[in-house]
Amino acid sequence: MKENIATFSRWIIVLIGVPAAMFLGKTFLVTFFVSIVLAMVFSPVMDWLMDKGLGKGWAVMVSTLILILFFAGMAGLLYFQMSLMSEDLPRMEQKAMDIFDKAQSFVNQKFGVTPKEQTEKVSQVASRMGTYAAAFFGSFTSTITNFILMFVYFVLLLSHRTEIEKFIVRSVDPDKKQKAHKLIYEARDTASMYVWGMLKDISALAVVYAIGFLIGGIKYSILLAVIAALFSFLPYIGNIIGGGLAAILAMLSGDPSSFLIVVGVMTLAQIIENYALSPFLVGNAVGLNPMFSIVSIIVFGAVWGIGGAIIALPLTGIIRVAFKLSPHTQPMVDLMGEDS
Repeated sequence: MKENIATFSRWIIVLIGVPAAMFLGKTFLVTFFVSIVLAMVFSPVMDWLMDKGLGKGWAVMVSTLILILFFAGMAGLLYFQMSLMSEDLPRMEQKAMDIFDKAQSFVNQKFGVTPKEQTEKVSQVASRMGTYAAAFFGSFTSTITNFILMFVYFVLLLSHRTEIEKFIVRSVDPDKKQKAHKLIYEARDTASMYVWGMLKDISALAVVYAIGFLIGGIKYSILLAVIAALFSFLPYIGNIIGGGLAAILAMLSGDPSSFLIVVGVMTLAQIIENYALSPFLVGNAVGLNPMFSIVSIIVFGAVWGIGGAIIALPLTGIIRVAFKLSPHTQPMVDLMGEDS
């Protein structure tokens, strides 16, 4: 009885203490854990480079260069596509105002809320959204600093991964060392398979979106396809956010039919993704059941913002792998997984 109470007490402390520590240390922890996931993703790349004859230092440098080129390529593509849209911005703003005016008139007629009252309410909501956005994204300087720190941590983690693995193995009981070594590689494969699978899935989704938008005659098809696909990195809610944004931009740059075309294309693409692309390219790489997948995204997103939501699934998958080391946490492995 006393042992059960002690175990229950430990779990209560963990469930309260861990989120509190995550929140208090989020400035450092978000960037650091993103770097950990990326380092795990690039560990197989580094192994391949070293097998080809590159030294450890060169392998780290090439892996870092690949990551930099990826981010630079994505930023360049978005900047180029958005520069094409910049000429249409004044017309899109005017169209947005016209739609807003019509919506105000409709609300006034149906619900008796005057345009002035509506404007005040919208201003209040916009003010709150601005406050949340500022807290969510932080200052530009802070974002750039964290981005640079992410690369610094990434390089250090790859450079010292052997020492880190040895430390973990030496920290466990002698009879668990072999299992710990095996679980380290399982955790690495979990993160790697998920992220690479998601990148392939997003790329395929962007191509499907772009083809559909081009056939439908949507302006800025490539930009809208990339924006909609990128949001897929946020599981479950990402497709709704990305699809809504793409549909609104399509309507502002075209006509109301563009909105319906985008929604139709994305609905069809989601069916293709859910039943063909995602199972083949991603599968259940993290080994989590839907309940824990959703809970992890909500918890990490609430505590760490968008960065936490993005790495929630691979990080929770890694935690599940770590739980396999002890018989005391094995029930959590079964609870979090697909089969119990």
